[in-house]
Parts: sequence; C-alpha cells; structure tokens
Amino acid sequence: MRPKRLLLDVDEVLADFQTPTFEIIHRLFGRKLTQHDFEVWDCFSLLTAEEKQAVFAEIEKPGWCRSLQPKPGAEAGVRALREHVKVYAVTSHFPSSPTWVHERDHWLIEHFGFTGKEIVHTSAKYLVGGDYLLDDNPSHVTAWSNEHPDGLGLLWHIPNTRTLGMDDVRMQSWDQVLDRVTGTLGNETVYDLLADREWSRESEPYGPGNYCQTCGASARGSQIPDHQPDCRVHNILTWHRKRMV
Repeated sequence: MRPKRLLLDVDEVLADFQTPTFEIIHRLFGRKLTQHDFEVWDCFSLLTAEEKQAVFAEIEKPGWCRSLQPKPGAEAGVRALREHVKVYAVTSHFPSSPTWVHERDHWLIEHFGFTGKEIVHTSAKYLVGGDYLLDDNPSHVTAWSNEHPDGLGLLWHIPNTRTLGMDDVRMQSWDQVLDRVTGTLGNETVYDLLADREWSRESEPYGPGNYCQTCGASARGSQIPDHQPDCRVHNILTWHRKRMV
C-alpha cells in the first residue's frame, strides 16, 4: 500500500504571513491590528479596497515572500510527520507578483526540505488528492473534505477563526496533528483493503502485466483487464465507487 499523503498549507501554517502584513498596515496607515481584531479568516477584511491594493503592492514586491519566517514549531512538526507520511505543500500565490512562486519554492526547500515535486501552487486546493489536508482557511478544509470524503481535513487554529466552529478538526499544535494523523494509520477500511488487493502488477518481457488477485483476469502492458463476471472484489469496489460519484 502506498504511503499516506499529507497536504500542508503554507501561510500561517508553515510561514508567519500575518505578522509582517500587519507591520505593513501599521507603517502605511498607522493602524495596529492583531489577529484578535478579526472574526473571519481574511486578514484583509478590515481594509478598504484602496488600502488592500496598497498592502498587496508591498507584499508582491520581489523578496517579500522569501523573507517570511517559519512559524514556531513548524519545522520540527514537519520532520516528525515525515516519519509516518509523505508531506506535500499546497499553497496559493499572488498572481500579480512576478517572483512569488519562485521565492516560495526556494523558501520551502530552504526551511523545510521540500523537493520541487512536493510543492503544488494553486488556490483550488480541493483539486489536489491526498489522505489529509491541514489548512488555516475553514473554506479550504470544507471544500477539500467534500471533494475527498475518504480523506481527513484538519483546520490549523489561528485566532482569526476562533468563533467559526469546526472544533472537531481544529488543531492547536503540531503534536495534536501528529496524534490525529498517526491515529488513523493502520485503520484501513474494508474498501482500502480490497482496493489494495484488486490488482497485482508483475514485470514481463513485453511489459508489465495486470492481474486480479481474486478472479485471475489478466492483460499485458497498460491495458486494464476486465474482471470475471462473478469477481466479488470487483463487484464490491464497483458498488462503492458508484456511491462516491
């Protein structure tokens, strides 16, 4: 069975985004904001459209993204999680910044040891498949969980979202994340066990062969074989997949 995959948001989970953002707001407008001034996730929600545009102009400058500091405990937390699961970064970017994606990649490689193949840049995080998602944005956790009902969406706690519920999946520390993730390992459902045993692949002179371990159906190369009509594993999995559509 393949290793489980944990998808990690970056800003406010791995990177301290809000502290330098509030510093920009104070410098530009003389307003001292903290996370406790908000009751919504969006830390720009108290700004006018003109103020937000001015702050974005600062954030999008070359070098700003690379200058962010890791959140306390995040580096050790990721190291501990990698002992049990594959970890990927899934992060939104500022499309108006010409350097954001490049800087974010280098930041993740420098501070957290990610490889390029372990970083996904998108705001549509629900499109990314995995077994777990950890994000500070409640809407991302909800959308991803709806798209991946067999997965586990976890909300990283920030004071902005303290009144928004979701306490059953709200994570207050990296130890809590580790406990929740490792607590699900080895607890495969019947569906997981059947799917893992549906096919075996063996190397052959003319390419890999696919074999159903229950009914013996086989095919060569990339062609997927048809199961026998009375294959119980195939029938159970087909029923389950139809329910998931």
